[in-house]
Amino acid sequence: MDDILGLEKRLKAALDRIAAVVGTMPDPEKKNNNLAGLVGELEVSLSRLTQSNTELREMNQKLRDANSLGVGDPELINNALKIEIDNIRLERAAEKSQINIILAAITDADEEKKHA
Repeated sequence: MDDILGLEKRLKAALDRIAAVVGTMPDPEKKNNNLAGLVGELEVSLSRLTQSNTELREMNQKLRDANSLGVGDPELINNALKIEIDNIRLERAAEKSQINIILAAITDADEEKKHA
């Protein structure tokens, strides 16, 4: 559970850093229309990750409830592991989107420097 909260904090911090980079650009839509698309991809990735985190929290609660009753449910455990694996994949997709945005921002900044 703490891992999920830590992940959400890391993602928020990364988004703040990205917003700071994007905010320093003169006009990202005029310089690179692709950047807006990349930010949109990141938003979709983060939305999926948030949804997956919610599912993981719910599944963890079901597991805790089953364990408190002394009933180990293999299907619950299997579903929890599947959700966790999906969560890791979604986290990687969000990280890839963040990297793409940063690369686009750096490329745009380098182009501006060359043309200045």
